[in-house]
Amino acid sequence: MILFFLGFTFINFLSLVFNAFLFYVIYKQPDKTRQPTIYIYNVIIANSLDSITIFFTFLFPSLFEDNFYSDYRRILGSTLTLICTFSYEHTFYLTMIMVIHRIHVVKEPVTKFYTNMKIWLFCGGFAVLSFIFLVIPYFSSCPVNINQRTFNFAVDCDKRHPITQLQNDWLILIPVFTFILNIALILYLAQKRGEALRRRRLNGKMKTSGLTGTQTFSVVSISSTSNVHQLPPLVTRSKTRLSYEHSLLLQSMFTTSFILIYELTGLLMRIFRKDYETVAIEVQRFIFYFRLSICSLLCFLVYFVGTPSIRKLVIDKLKEIARGKTGHRSPTTTVLV
Repeated sequence: MILFFLGFTFINFLSLVFNAFLFYVIYKQPDKTRQPTIYIYNVIIANSLDSITIFFTFLFPSLFEDNFYSDYRRILGSTLTLICTFSYEHTFYLTMIMVIHRIHVVKEPVTKFYTNMKIWLFCGGFAVLSFIFLVIPYFSSCPVNINQRTFNFAVDCDKRHPITQLQNDWLILIPVFTFILNIALILYLAQKRGEALRRRRLNGKMKTSGLTGTQTFSVVSISSTSNVHQLPPLVTRSKTRLSYEHSLLLQSMFTTSFILIYELTGLLMRIFRKDYETVAIEVQRFIFYFRLSICSLLCFLVYFVGTPSIRKLVIDKLKEIARGKTGHRSPTTTVLV
């Protein structure tokens, strides 16, 4: 049991170290217009808070005697559950904001609707709504209280609060919905990029095919006056904006994917609960804590594993530190998003 505690605590600790370092790397970037910085800050803060509460809710209590844990859970359990659930659910709503933001940019390529202030307001507004939905059951006679001994989110009453039951039944639809939107957006962008490349090749062939002056004039006239031969906005926007939008899409996609893995495995465990309870307790414990590790390592999985541009920033900063350099390149003039 001690080795089990140390192993998963080490994973939890590494996730917090990575989150702190990632926050430092993003904060120190002289050009913050190439990355969706505000979304990154939100995910880092939410994930760090989630990791801390996971330690005090699921890891630390594994060292307690049953009697002491019963008192610990009675005094702190529902509060820790509230904080843990709030920080975890915040990433749900962030993915929804991110994918809507990305779709809006595709529809309106030169939009300036999503200013930094508005993004903070959207993130903060969803956080307030989420907290309200969680705090109502918390102050009711039937708050959710995580039980580390049975590996579930338990309630000390016969029937869950209606809001709690609503979230348990339908909250999974948020990552499912955002995942579908992300896939549809990726396919749409791939189609548009393919069309643009085919037009380029077609125009290149026409220029080198030895057409007569009249024919050449006709082609030029069509390509310069018709929307049919114009490249989509994706190809003509600045590199800074493209970098921002590409990073935003990857962040939304991978955040949704890892959340969906956690949610779908939890759904399968509930559907096949009787079969799940027949396996050895050690296997149940390992599965449960493996799923928790996905939550703890969310920032690492999304930004280091899934986002090449941010991975490069982190590695470059590590190399700087290893060489003993702390300076930064001078900021360059960029297009603000």
